[in-house]
Amino acid sequence: MNFKKRTNFLFGVLLLTGSLLAQNVCVSTPKTSLVLSAPEGGTLRHLYYGNRLSEADLQNISAAEANHAAYPEYGLNAPVETALAVKHADGNMTLQLEVLNVTTEKEGNAVTTVVALKDK
Repeated sequence: MNFKKRTNFLFGVLLLTGSLLAQNVCVSTPKTSLVLSAPEGGTLRHLYYGNRLSEADLQNISAAEANHAAYPEYGLNAPVETALAVKHADGNMTLQLEVLNVTTEKEGNAVTTVVALKDK
């Protein structure tokens, strides 16, 4: 296999892997949308909040643009005010959350989305 074919194959595998690992979560009201990047084992990140997005708009949002933690934790590179602080039994206040899973349930007219997080 020549260099060009190997390079194209590698890029294809990386794109496929990235799209399989990334999971975007969209929570919408009639006028607004909140989009979060929630890859299992990764950090919950804020992608978008604003006017309601169409399905086409949602397809074009890239997790690569996510550089803001949805819940900044105390103790680990939090350039903004933290959303959550915990004091462990040993007095340590460092917290690093990772996404366990995302579940969505329909209850009557409402849809409930739960993003489960845990400390690494």
